[in-house]
Amino acid sequence: MCSGDDPVMIGDLQTPTSNGTSNTFEWEIRVPGGAWGEILGANSASHTPTVLGNTSGYRRAFISTLNDVECKSYSNVVTVTIDTSTPTTAVLNSNKLSHTICSTETGTILFTADPDPSASSYDFYVGGILEQSSNVSRTFELPRLSVVDGLAV
Repeated sequence: MCSGDDPVMIGDLQTPTSNGTSNTFEWEIRVPGGAWGEILGANSASHTPTVLGNTSGYRRAFISTLNDVECKSYSNVVTVTIDTSTPTTAVLNSNKLSHTICSTETGTILFTADPDPSASSYDFYVGGILEQSSNVSRTFELPRLSVVDGLAV
């Protein structure tokens, strides 16, 4: 999930059953490399998590007690990860002097994004619409006839 997003509720498709006289739930959390710890007050069949750091693992314990003997079984682990990477914005240059064109010009305009070693792809938008996405090309060619006054690339 992205930074600022709210995690969705974790639940189950099937509620466990037992012959115990007392059945309860207990949710636990673990950060990478850490130990499992109880989430105080999280004792229902579902839980809406909060994330500690960038990644947290969650599991639910089903606790059944019969004849004063407690039996605890655990669900699968659900890991919530926050994607903290932010998209970079490349410096865009064109083959036109001062990035200006005249209304009488024909042909194409070539845009080139400066190299960025951290970029995994280059997306070119024209007027807010994605026109080209490439994991190799840093260039985008636009026909002059497509350009109107105030168009953003």
